[in-house]
Amino acid sequence: GGYGNLILAVSAYRDFLTLYPSHPKSDYAQYQVGECFFLQKNGPDRDQTNTKKSLEEFGRLLEAYPASGYTEPARTRIRDCRQSLARSEYLAGYFYQRTRKAYRAAVARYEIVISDFPDYELLDEVLWRLSECLVFSARKAEALPQLDRLLAEYPQSGFASEARQLVDQLAK
Repeated sequence: GGYGNLILAVSAYRDFLTLYPSHPKSDYAQYQVGECFFLQKNGPDRDQTNTKKSLEEFGRLLEAYPASGYTEPARTRIRDCRQSLARSEYLAGYFYQRTRKAYRAAVARYEIVISDFPDYELLDEVLWRLSECLVFSARKAEALPQLDRLLAEYPQSGFASEARQLVDQLAK
């Protein structure tokens, strides 16, 4: 256990992959490299370097060994990594929005979530927060399409009623 051993394990697995790229267990070694980085990843409010490395290594597994028995667990880990990265961007945007009132910076972070992570679980909340920031930045015309998308794609969202009220308010 421990981070030191995970770092050593990554090195050993990479050595194995370099020396024996066509070995029957190469897919296992590639999976374990991704898993070692996954086990070192931080929460979404901290540095995401190991999450990005894990995502990259699991992607390499899917590319190099598409018939491997480790592809499904790798896909699950990829989904977890993507959710963590999206959550990290969202939290940065929310911090800028609520704490700093830096709406332009928040808009940039929310737009990253929307463009890079369309599979994010809380995309309705991101659309709502983005719309709020656009309104606060006097960019009301840009907020309307985001609100329309929120209402169209997430009609049962907890933000739908507030979004309808804001659309009505902007229409006046």
